[in-house]
Amino acid sequence: MVKSSRGIIVLLVSLFLFSPASFAVTKQEPAKPAKATYRQITGDVISVKPSSLVIKNKTKGSVTLATTKRTTTVGAKAVKQGDRARVRYRDDKKGKTATRIYVLSAAGKAKK
Repeated sequence: MVKSSRGIIVLLVSLFLFSPASFAVTKQEPAKPAKATYRQITGDVISVKPSSLVIKNKTKGSVTLATTKRTTTVGAKAVKQGDRARVRYRDDKKGKTATRIYVLSAAGKAKK
């Protein structure tokens, strides 16, 4: 009886140790990419280049924003140095990219 009970115990332990459930590995989900946040800044345009522009305002100082062919301009055909503008931009791991530029007043025009 002792030999048969040991055999049964050994058989049960080996079935448990080598069962597919014991090899189950928890599946890790891939990391979700960080979501972009959308922000805006209002200030004076310090410089304009084909792929970027620099806006200076009182609280954030000078902020460099990348521009792309998808960046749209409202209120003027083009943004010029000295313009006052409000810029909506996307802030993500790639950097700050302007999505829309609102020209509030053109360079050289007096404020009313």
